[in-house]
Amino acid sequence: MPDNARPPAPNVKPPEEFSFIPSDWVDWKSGFSQYHMLAQLDRQSEEYQANSLLYIMGQRANQVVATLDLTAAEKKNYTRLMEALDALYKATKNTVYDRAKFFRRSQQPGEPAAEFIMDAKKLATPCEFGDLKDSLIRDIIILGIRDEALSQALVLDATLNLEKCVDWVLNAEQVSQSSPAAREGNGNGNGQEVHKVKVPFKKNQRPFQQNKQKNWKCKYCGGPE
Repeated sequence: MPDNARPPAPNVKPPEEFSFIPSDWVDWKSGFSQYHMLAQLDRQSEEYQANSLLYIMGQRANQVVATLDLTAAEKKNYTRLMEALDALYKATKNTVYDRAKFFRRSQQPGEPAAEFIMDAKKLATPCEFGDLKDSLIRDIIILGIRDEALSQALVLDATLNLEKCVDWVLNAEQVSQSSPAAREGNGNGNGQEVHKVKVPFKKNQRPFQQNKQKNWKCKYCGGPE
């Protein structure tokens, strides 16, 4: 096999259909570019690649392409078509939508804190927060974590910055997961600590005697009551 030859194209799953929301374009294009390389679409003609792009984008793709200032030949040229889509979706950036996604983010049940924090930082990137970026990410972490006690404690720290906030959240989760109660919870499947039930009994009385029924005698006949 020649040095520049590549193995046959593997069975690669394409990305999901594009949402046609401008702020999602960069991420979707990145996923498609990976698919384009792994599926070795570049071995195909420009027209084949262009049709593959539109097919994977979804049903609305042809409607969008019809609005582009492209000739019929350019619409069949993958390179030219991708350039036009880049220009379209990057030009129609919606900061309001980006910020809405950011401010609505919260830690989901079962989601590790590290994943929540990483996604919060990612969502903040297109929001154009400027110098407020780190402080707003910090605030979303404080408000979005599922540990309410930790959230309340973080709010009381007037010197809290993003780095310190992240350290607190990650360390708290690690301690929580390594605690005896958490390990016991992993064993019984409900995550709750099992407590012993204490039954009170009288002084100088043996525990097994507390349920023993007393034999009362009738004061009139002397028989059992």
